[in-house]
Amino acid sequence: MFLVLGALAVLVALAGTFIAVGLAAADARPDLGTLAAVGADPSVRRRIGAGQAGAIAAPGALVGGAAGILAGAVLVRLGSMSGNYSFGSLHVVVPAGRTLALVAAVPLLAVALGWLTVRSRLDVVRRLGE
Repeated sequence: MFLVLGALAVLVALAGTFIAVGLAAADARPDLGTLAAVGADPSVRRRIGAGQAGAIAAPGALVGGAAGILAGAVLVRLGSMSGNYSFGSLHVVVPAGRTLALVAAVPLLAVALGWLTVRSRLDVVRRLGE
């Protein structure tokens, strides 16, 4: 069950990350065109996309992991206080290894997918003074 929920959390986190990266890439398109026009290496665009994906996904994974642990602890505490369970008091047990693996996997996957999905070549456009 943990793996199914973890996979779903990773998919949601990556979807949110790449929506933000796509919007940032659309906004930066003229600037990236200028970089290409002045002779920047084509891999610069890939590095920028991967860096943006990592910068968005890392804090999101940390905050999401902490929020998930806190929400689980609150639900366990409320369930044990309401008396709905007949098997005594409940205790919060956090699977630390799995949780840390998921929190670390999201930024790493985001950087890898950001590197692989961003086009390295960009059409050079003429920019007029702004």
